[in-house]
Amino acid sequence: MNIEDRRQHLLGCVVIAVAATIVGYGRLASASTADDPPAIKSPTSRPATPAPRKCNDLRQRDQIWLISTRELGCPSDGAARALRLWKYNGNGGWTDSTLAAFLATDDPSAATDFYVHGNFDSADDAVEQGFTIYARLAAHAAVNQGLRFVIWSWPTDQGKHPLRTTRMHAHRSDVDAYYLAWLIGRIDVHAKIGLIGYSLGARVATGALHLLGGGQLLGLTVPADAKAPHRTVRAVLLAAAEDCDWISPGHPNGEAVPFADRMLLLNNGCDSALKLYPHLERCSSAEALGYVGVCGPFDTQKIEQLDVCCTIGKQHEWSRYFYNDSLVIDMLPFLFLDAAK
Repeated sequence: MNIEDRRQHLLGCVVIAVAATIVGYGRLASASTADDPPAIKSPTSRPATPAPRKCNDLRQRDQIWLISTRELGCPSDGAARALRLWKYNGNGGWTDSTLAAFLATDDPSAATDFYVHGNFDSADDAVEQGFTIYARLAAHAAVNQGLRFVIWSWPTDQGKHPLRTTRMHAHRSDVDAYYLAWLIGRIDVHAKIGLIGYSLGARVATGALHLLGGGQLLGLTVPADAKAPHRTVRAVLLAAAEDCDWISPGHPNGEAVPFADRMLLLNNGCDSALKLYPHLERCSSAEALGYVGVCGPFDTQKIEQLDVCCTIGKQHEWSRYFYNDSLVIDMLPFLFLDAAK
């Protein structure tokens, strides 16, 4: 093997390693610890019977919903109507539900917060992460506030070819952005909605905001009632695995910021996975939003950015953000939640 062949071989190995680490590790990060609650499995086509959880894990006014797009393909209004929904029954199990039943629980006095997970997460991983995040938010939020917490489960399972799989998931994010925007467009216009997007999930969140703001993805738009009051939607983006200029005006998700009420970006300039983000796409060397912050002009009245390098360190792990009390408290106002006194 000559020098050039060796160089190409080594470069290929590096790219594969990048794919295995970049915007992923959801599965590794979601591994149980001694402080985690017992596992609850996601429902299948029929509601599963999960392991029991600790008593009193759901506050009196709260709800937890699971919405899955894992069986949906190309986006359309008809496909969106096939969203799978389950409601947590508070006793360790799920009740199969419908879109109409979900919309019937709209409550403008309560927060509706969606969590969109990142890469290499199975359906069970999404549920485990969602329950942990709900518990961390509920532990710090005022007890008199209601919270409808929604786990958004989208198809990002780990595949045999990490780079190819990661690229596929990155492209799939636009599909789920459409489904999420479609659903939000049917929620009571007076509802207070918060989006939590971690890693690749941040692409879904900003894409949904872009569509709700009148933008276009995959040649699709989300119809809006021009006479209806403007929706109030906020977002928290954690280690966002999307190009750093995507939410700037004129870029792929450029309508997200004008539409959003407020956005909190928790960036990490030490993140060892996001450092390698420029290798993700063949024809781009863009830095990750969650690594360097917003590139280009942005509305400083709407966007707040914090670099959490000294708090999180080099790990690209969702759990490190939510097991940090001060960061959770920072998130609350962007999710329409008041901090407990």
